[in-house]
Amino acid sequence: MSTFISNDKKILRINNSNTNILPNITTLEEIELKNCHNIKIIPKYKNLIKLKLSSVNIHALPEFTWLEEASISNCNNIKEIPKYNNLKKLKLLYLNITQLKTFYSLEKLKISHCYKIEEIPSFTKLKKLYLEGVRINNIPYIETMDSLKIIACLYLNAIPYYPKLKNYI
Repeated sequence: MSTFISNDKKILRINNSNTNILPNITTLEEIELKNCHNIKIIPKYKNLIKLKLSSVNIHALPEFTWLEEASISNCNNIKEIPKYNNLKKLKLLYLNITQLKTFYSLEKLKISHCYKIEEIPSFTKLKKLYLEGVRINNIPYIETMDSLKIIACLYLNAIPYYPKLKNYI
């Protein structure tokens, strides 16, 4: 078990903990939780800009208005993600869950081994897309796309032409 809180109380990292309550630190900007199976609720930290969860048993995420980066993996109990139109600052999203909705400001998206995702919405500002082991048939045309990486997506039928594409793997 390890817990780290930065001196300025902006960063919280907890790994392999049996704790079930997170500290009420209003200045937190970054939270990283790994293997914290007893945590069921994450408080609404008003300054949070970066959230990383791995193997945490929460059922829902609160609305983090200022969230810019989110990484959520192996959190199989999540049933609800905040209203997407309230996440206007979100630029980077990594999800290992079952459903996607449109995030309007999203610029980078990484989807890895999410076998239940069947389609990718058309993200209006998306620049970078990384897909690995996803069972989608089509990728939507996204005008702003400049980087695309596809690995082991066996069901993919076609890839649209992206005139701004600089990197393709």
